[in-house]
Amino acid sequence: MKFYFAPFHGISMRIFRGIFFSHFGGFDAVVAPFVAAVPHSQLKPSYFSDIYPLSDTGPLIPQIMGNNARDIADTAAYLYNLGFERVNLNLGCPMPKITRKKRACGLMPFADEIEQIVSRVCETSPVKFSLKMRLGMYSAEECINVLERVNNYPVDEVIVHARLGVQQYEGTVDRQAFQHCCQMCRLPLCYNGDIFTQEDFQSVTLQFPHLHAVMLGRGMLQNPFLLEEIKGNSIPAEEKNRRFVNFHQDLTNTYLQYYPCQAMVVCRLKELWKYFYRSARLSEPQLQQLLRQQGDEFLTATCQLAEKSFI
Repeated sequence: MKFYFAPFHGISMRIFRGIFFSHFGGFDAVVAPFVAAVPHSQLKPSYFSDIYPLSDTGPLIPQIMGNNARDIADTAAYLYNLGFERVNLNLGCPMPKITRKKRACGLMPFADEIEQIVSRVCETSPVKFSLKMRLGMYSAEECINVLERVNNYPVDEVIVHARLGVQQYEGTVDRQAFQHCCQMCRLPLCYNGDIFTQEDFQSVTLQFPHLHAVMLGRGMLQNPFLLEEIKGNSIPAEEKNRRFVNFHQDLTNTYLQYYPCQAMVVCRLKELWKYFYRSARLSEPQLQQLLRQQGDEFLTATCQLAEKSFI
């Protein structure tokens, strides 16, 4: 069983990755937040500043978003020439401003166009090409249609978040629909979706014993020790508290050094505390009160909350 860390656009950027994985490791690969596919004439190393030159802890898989087969193939080939052996195509982002442009999950209803992308990439580059998708934008039949089209290509693996795009991150995952994907898919398959505890992981792997990998996302931000617990490590609350405090202090100080103004630091940390608040056992109203704070008031409050985490 392999473990992947999910991409979080606007959150799991280079600085966050470097610090997070120096405190909480153990992943077999990390999928980076997407870059837009562009024509060959626009490709240059500086375009990939978040991932190149590579300095993250552990293998990093760049992710591409787009709907033009030629641009995606050119971008994948360029990344391969930069030294990345594996590249992922984003077919899963459910945000309306993206899907209405027929990108990411918005491309899922168009299986023929996805096949054209896969065919072109496989023909033009030796890069290991994987797909990260949802069950579909509107219907789980979309995933089945895509799998029927790509099963015969040398796709490296398929990562499926067991939700529809229209759900975004609400509601529950559809394991029955994912079971149909398991039956249909002849490629290495990775499960993604609502693994927040060791028990969630055990339930998923018991139901789907032939998985190639599992991707952890929001569960790792809510509990950075989740992977260690899944692997059977029992960590005392005091140790969790100490390690989280050190991580949070390291992250805050690095953000303050890197970003040109405090407001940007506060903005970045607020996105993270939408997940971290569970570690500090805040209620939803308490979270909203925290998010209304600004500047030094917010930074002081989060440092104090970190001190209370996991205790």
